[in-house]
This record gives sequence, structure tokens and C-alpha cells, in this order.
Amino acid sequence: MKNLTLILIAAFVACPVFGSRFIGADIPAPSAFTPPVLRTEKLPAKYLPRYRNWQGIPSIERSSGGRLWAAWYGGIVQEGREGNYIVVYTSGDDGATWQGPVAVFDGLIFCNGTSFDPRLFKNAKGELFLTITRTMTPTVEKKHVTSWVFKAEDPEDPLTKWGKATLLGCGISLNKPLIFDDGRMLFPLDTRKPQDGNASRLAWVISDDGGKSYKPFSSVEVQETPENYPLCEHQAAMRPDGSLLMFSRAKYGIASAESFDGGKTWKNFGPFTTEFCKNTRFALARLKSGNLLLVANDAKGRDNMTAFLSKDGGKTWPFKISIDPRARVSYPDYTLSEDGFIYIIYDRGRYTPDEQDILMAKITEADIEAGKIVSEGSKLQVMVNTLKDSGGGARAQYEYSALEKAYQEQIDSLRKK
Repeated sequence: MKNLTLILIAAFVACPVFGSRFIGADIPAPSAFTPPVLRTEKLPAKYLPRYRNWQGIPSIERSSGGRLWAAWYGGIVQEGREGNYIVVYTSGDDGATWQGPVAVFDGLIFCNGTSFDPRLFKNAKGELFLTITRTMTPTVEKKHVTSWVFKAEDPEDPLTKWGKATLLGCGISLNKPLIFDDGRMLFPLDTRKPQDGNASRLAWVISDDGGKSYKPFSSVEVQETPENYPLCEHQAAMRPDGSLLMFSRAKYGIASAESFDGGKTWKNFGPFTTEFCKNTRFALARLKSGNLLLVANDAKGRDNMTAFLSKDGGKTWPFKISIDPRARVSYPDYTLSEDGFIYIIYDRGRYTPDEQDILMAKITEADIEAGKIVSEGSKLQVMVNTLKDSGGGARAQYEYSALEKAYQEQIDSLRKK
């Protein structure tokens, strides 16, 4: 009994939220800027696929030596809820097999936090980084959504250690940065709410030192009506003439803007398309050839994941290949290899029984131009991870959400009594 008392006291001291909630003490909430920690050792079984009810929103990166890294998030209820966590997997055989999780970020470990939207990227030197977003409620600053960056010590080591977290900004940083020729990196940041004097959530953060530090850089002025939100999940790519093309998720499809001063200001904001990829994430990149890549749902819903190619800086996109024509495929991310391959990762059926997959495609520009696989080594619908093979996953659509709702209704009825 004495040991249990000591454990409870230690828990209250370590977590002011719990202390004030359960013992009535007037203890301040934690700071939103307390650095998060990435776990890599003695990971408990609760992070295995067997105990996930859902998973999705993946990211992919490839080390200079060819090791693949993937990260996504999941949990027992659904995205956006408390208790979600981020998992990191790795492959040493070009995606044929995957091992993990080899690292986990769990925001719940630090008091009332939750985790979402991971992103893997490399800087100009080929160093590997992982970005996570954490939500905490409450916090001293009343700013509860923050994005943080971890640097891998050795991207070729499947069990690499990761450095201390560095703050990227207040908001969600979901997509890969644009890397300038001089090594500077421009990161998209969704501030989650319109900024002062601007209807936009679309901000940019820059790193001038290869990912050691980050500072606010610019924002995109948007005069849009509320029914067109969310305007978020923006990405940018450099065009052959040195100007920047930005795409943003919008309810009507994809919005676009341009910058002619390296991202300091953005002009000509308006719809890029209202015909496909409505209200969902896409991937935009400049390839080593200078051509532009767009990976998006070639449908109004989250169906038919497709890679598009533009040879004129994004004015036209005449070439495309369907990499997964099925329904409920969404949220692509990409990485590029030195030998010209394009790796694309995406999710399928986040809440659908017998789906709930993380999948990968490996293609080339020649495949996109041909509209079919013509390159040796290209492959589609490669399984990275699935829940059904381990006995995990949903047994009904939004299974745990229904259980959660039923539980809350029971509690509400008790309160009325």
C-alpha cells in the first residue's frame, strides 16, 4: 500500500493536469512548449497492429543508402481523438518487408496530449528528420497545437536513435518542405485558425541551417468565404523559371497560388481544379528532371489514386497513371531516389473492415507518360502494413466511434437522473 501511495504521488507531481484534476490543487497547466520525446526502447505491445482499430495519414522517406522509412498514426478510436500515437517502420529491402514499430510518439504519455500527422523528410545533405504534431489541453499559453522535429542519428540503422525535439511552430506541419538550391527549407504550417488581418490558415516557416532551427517566414493572403474552408495542407514546388507554385486543399478541390520572390509573398490565389481531389490531401513535388509531380485522387471523392506529370511548370498535366483505382484511398506522400524512382505511400479504408492498409507504389516518369508500368523495378499496391492480418482493425465501420457514442449516452442519462 505504501508503494502504491508513492506511485500516485509521483504521478501527480509529474503531471500537473492530473494533480489539479484529482486532488484539487491549484497547480498550473503544463506548457505547450515542453519538448516531446520519441520512444525507441522497450516499446509495449499496445502499439502493435493487433491493438489498433484504425490507422492512416502516412509519410515516406528514403535514406541515401536506400533504406526506406515510413510513419503514420493510429489508435483505438479514430483520428483526432485522445490516445492516438505515431509509429515509425523501416525496410531494408526496398519495401518487400517492413519492421516495426521501431519508434513511437505517444502524446498521451505527457498528460492530456494526443498525436497526429507525422511527416518524414530529408535536408539537402540527406539527413533524415521526423516531424510530429502534438495537441495538449489545457496549457499555460492556451496554444495547444504544436509541431516538433526529430533528427535521426543514422538513417541507415534500422534502430537509429533520434535527437532531441526542436519546435517548428504552433500549428500543423503535415507536408514535406520545399528545398531551395542553397539548402534552405520552406515548411508549410497550418495555423488551424485565420491569422490576424488575414482569412488564411496558410503559413510558411523557414530553416536557414539545415533543420537545426525554424522561424516564421510568410503567409498566404486568402479572401475566401467560410464555406470554402478548410484551406489547409498546402505544399509548394519550384518551377523551371524559379518561381514557386503552391497548391492547397480546399472543399471545392485544389486551390493554387504563386510566388515570384522565393515564398515571401503569394499572388493569384484561386482554384486550380474543382473537378477532382475535393477536400483531401495530395502530394506536389519537383522531380530531378525539373518536371512537376502531382499525386491526387482523380475523382471527386477519395478514390482512384493517380500520379500526374507536368512538363510546363504546372500549366498543363497531360500525363497520368492510376496507381490504385480502388475506393477509400487517400493521403499520399512521396520520396525520390537517386536513380529516378518515385516512391508514393498512401492509406486505404481507415475505418473499413478488411482494409485499413498502408500501401506503397514505386514508379518512374516514364510510367506516368506511358499511363502504365513500363519500367523495370516499378510496382504498385505494395503492402506496407495492414491490421487484418494481425487480428486487429475494425469489425464494423467506425466501430469504436459507435461504442464511444453509446457509452456517452449512458453517462448522460445517468447525469439526468
